[in-house]
Amino acid sequence: MNNIVPSDPELALVPFQPLPPDKNPALLYIARLNSKASRDSMRSALHRVARMLGYPGLEAVPWHLFTAAHVRLARAKLAERYPAVTTNHALVALRGVLRESFILGLTTNEDWNRIQLERGIPGSRLLAGRALEQSEITPLVGAVGADMGPLAVRNVALLAVLLGAGLRRAEAVSLDINSWDPSARQITVIGKGNKERIMPIGAAAAAAASAPKTAPSSCEAKAAEKKLAGAAKNSFVKKCEKDAAAAAPAAKAPDATTACNAKAAEKKLAGAAKNSFVKKCVADAGK
Repeated sequence: MNNIVPSDPELALVPFQPLPPDKNPALLYIARLNSKASRDSMRSALHRVARMLGYPGLEAVPWHLFTAAHVRLARAKLAERYPAVTTNHALVALRGVLRESFILGLTTNEDWNRIQLERGIPGSRLLAGRALEQSEITPLVGAVGADMGPLAVRNVALLAVLLGAGLRRAEAVSLDINSWDPSARQITVIGKGNKERIMPIGAAAAAAASAPKTAPSSCEAKAAEKKLAGAAKNSFVKKCEKDAAAAAPAAKAPDATTACNAKAAEKKLAGAAKNSFVKKCVADAGK
C-alpha cells in the first residue's frame, strides 16, 4: 500500500503505512463510545479533522504520530473555519483518539502529557430554536391529527410526548410501547451517554399518548381500503361511525352480564329467579 501524506504542509506528518483496524486509535475510540448517536457524532467530527488535514478520511490519518504541536495547529485551523462549539467538539474527539493511541502504546507518555495541556476555544453561542407559543401548538396538533387515521393518532401522541416531557428528537424516536407507563403517567427514556431516566408528563399529554384508535380512524382506513372518495367516502364513513357508536353500548354488555351473573351467584339464585335478576341487573347497568 502507498504511503499517505497530507496535502497541508503545515500539518505534514512523516509518510507511514496505514494501521490495521484493530490498531487504529480512531476506530477503537469510536467503538468504545456507548451510543450510536455518540459514535456518529464523533465519527463526523474526526472526518472533519481528517479532511482539514488533507486526508481522504479518518482511517488514513496517522493519529499515533500526533504531538502537541499538531493539536495546536489543528485547533487554529478549525477555529478559522468553524464556530467555537464545532471546534471544541472536534478537539474533544481528537483528544479521545490520542488518548486511545496512548493506551495502545503508540503515543509516548511525554507527548500525551503535553497534548493534555492543549485547551479548547473559549466562547459559546445561543442554542438554535425557541419555545413554541400556545397559539402555535394548538393549530400544530390540529393539523397533525386532522385526518383521524391511525398515523394521526400516533403523531398526536408523539407530539404530546415531545411537548409534555421536553425530549430530544433522538430520544423521542427511540421510544417504544414498553417505554410508556399509563398508570404512573411517565415514560422511561434512554438519553445521552446511554443514561436511563424517568420523565413524568402532564394529564393532557398522557391522554393523547394513551388514546386508542377511535372509530373514525378505523372507518377512514376502511374507506381507503375500498378506494372510496368524495361523496361516496363521506357517506360510507358517516354510516360506519354511526354503526360503531351504536355497537359501543353492546360492547359493554358482556361486562355487565358477567358482573350481574356474579351477583346472582352471591345471592345463590338459580333458574327463573336468576334469569329475572340478571336481566333486570343488566338493564339497570345500561341506564
